[in-house]
Amino acid sequence: DGLAAVLRVPGGALWQFRARGDSLAIEDSLWIDPEGRPIATQQLVITGAADAGGASISWALKRAR
Repeated sequence: DGLAAVLRVPGGALWQFRARGDSLAIEDSLWIDPEGRPIATQQLVITGAADAGGASISWALKRAR
């Protein structure tokens, strides 16, 4: 449905991420390590419209079996 992702972390554990919004995408990003060095990474991005009064985004992250 375009609103869920399965994440595999080092060591092989699987995590399931699910969100409510218009779409969920994986985008390239940077993480800055404690020594200030940029490390290439990826991030999950939830997109959707928000009214002038704001919006609520629901999401869940749970370990997959």
